[in-house]
Amino acid sequence: MPITIHPLPNPAPWGANKAAKLASYWPEIEATGARTLVVPGGAYSNLLWALAAIGQEHGLTTVGLVRGDELKGLTMAQTPGLARLQALGMQIELLDRPTYRSVCKQGPATTIPQLWDSLDRPYFIPEGASGPLALVGLIAEAKTWVGDLNPEVQLVVPVGTGATMAGIAIARYEAWVSLGQGTLPPPTLGFAPFRDQAYCTSLVLDQISNYFTDRGIADPMALAIQLAKVIAVPDLGRYGRPSQAVLASVANHKASTGQQLNPIYSGFCLAALEASFERAELDPRVHYVLVDTGGAA
Repeated sequence: MPITIHPLPNPAPWGANKAAKLASYWPEIEATGARTLVVPGGAYSNLLWALAAIGQEHGLTTVGLVRGDELKGLTMAQTPGLARLQALGMQIELLDRPTYRSVCKQGPATTIPQLWDSLDRPYFIPEGASGPLALVGLIAEAKTWVGDLNPEVQLVVPVGTGATMAGIAIARYEAWVSLGQGTLPPPTLGFAPFRDQAYCTSLVLDQISNYFTDRGIADPMALAIQLAKVIAVPDLGRYGRPSQAVLASVANHKASTGQQLNPIYSGFCLAALEASFERAELDPRVHYVLVDTGGAA
């Protein structure tokens, strides 16, 4: 099976893509004089981990709006992800899922005003640190390596909020154009652990299209469709809850290569890629390069 794992260059334990996203927010955080950084995410979110560590380094208060009030009452031993965040000084606020979704859509100032108003000069970073600022950082990071790829390889990326995949697809396209290529690069392929194919696709394509719209590209959605393809894979577990098939794929990969993949992101993506090969959904003649975004293994 023609698959190569390409680790992103930043060695941060929470993942290179998280570091690239947050770096783009930093000038605005400093300009606003924020003292409290607020971000939503899951109990095992690498973004929350990154923000907690970076906030501690800069002497800033961090607040994690964590999805799932069913975690209330559990011990730190039962929630090692939350224990890690609290050890870095992050304040944890557990939200029920409807409230969490409202926070992601409308922001905490509107959804949970009592908490928001109690914080010292708060600054909100959206779920997954997605958005135009994050995209700029991801594109810049990806441009450090996409231009060195064989033009025929197809990149494969795990999809959460879709920002990392969008940034990589845009970076490869812009690198392709700068090299004077007369055609488009092979589309970046993404796998997402969701049931709704339309939702998965919109996560990525909307961000690519918006980026090109802001730069005056004609018919930006048509270009986005040619640059990225997202596949919903609902039968391999959810982020934070990898299936036995994902865990087996991660274990087999480590046994054969010595490389430990994060099962929540890169490990899931590898299992999805292997399953697609088994179902004869992918061309075995193509060389696939899976982008390992890192994070806790």
